[in-house]
Amino acid sequence: MPDGWLAWRAAGAASAGLPEIPSGWKLVAEGKLAGVHLIMPFRLAAEDGAEAVTIQSSGFYVDPRWHGPASGALFLSLVRLRSRFHCSVSTANHAASAVWKAFRAQPEPGSEMERCLMTPRFSLLEEAVVRPLPPLGKLLRKFFPRRPALERKLAALRSGFGAAVAASGLEAVKPASELPWHGAGAVPSEALLRWRLSSPAPWQELLILQTDGGVCAVYFTASARGHRGQIAAVDISAVWGSAWDEDPSGVISMIIAAARRHFTLVTLGFSPVPLSVQQLFRQRALDAPRRWWATSPAQPLPLPGWNGLNSL
Repeated sequence: MPDGWLAWRAAGAASAGLPEIPSGWKLVAEGKLAGVHLIMPFRLAAEDGAEAVTIQSSGFYVDPRWHGPASGALFLSLVRLRSRFHCSVSTANHAASAVWKAFRAQPEPGSEMERCLMTPRFSLLEEAVVRPLPPLGKLLRKFFPRRPALERKLAALRSGFGAAVAASGLEAVKPASELPWHGAGAVPSEALLRWRLSSPAPWQELLILQTDGGVCAVYFTASARGHRGQIAAVDISAVWGSAWDEDPSGVISMIIAAARRHFTLVTLGFSPVPLSVQQLFRQRALDAPRRWWATSPAQPLPLPGWNGLNSL
């Protein structure tokens, strides 16, 4: 966990107007830290002005020795909040999905699939070889723990757009917040974008691109995937602006071409998108739904496509 991570998350909760929500809970066993459940509140907004609050689970780890009632109690700390707020997760794996299902949460339709593009590289071959051979994976993780330098890859991605980049990073925040938005949810606010880019983990990038069809903002999130994090992945988390409205498939094609030069896996992380954009990606089945909701009777139900990028 990077230095300043919890302070950054607390600042986000305060910006959302929910400073009383903790950053999470910990499990202590035999005098040692045995587990942690990190959460993040988001105030979601729609174009018609409707609002809903969701408490998003963003990290749930428990030492295998304490799986069972102890880990269940740690998870229950979040579920108890659903009397007041919606509770959700957007990055559940197979094990986490089983826990959400046990607490009667509902999977978000479509989240069992991922729109992605893979570029053949050694890191993918390694993953295919290691998955059926766990001992080999353990050996590789021990002697080759290094992960891709995501910050450098994002910088290379930015450079790959050349003269099309009108602004990037914090200098792109204000113009991005002023661009037209016709997707689900509300325009990402300047405060939200500035907070996200101030993360102590430099895995995000915001670009303003100038194309023949106009201007658009693109928000990327990078991650390290695979059994030892050897696969460099980038998610196209949001795109908006006049260029997107004019020619969405052309904009995405340009983004894909730049991203695949530096990242092995490129995913499309937002919806809805036109059919012409969907056809540029292949649809991959996941081993479990990625997004789950435990809804609250005290809050209006979030509309399809609402997400944490929309509003603090």
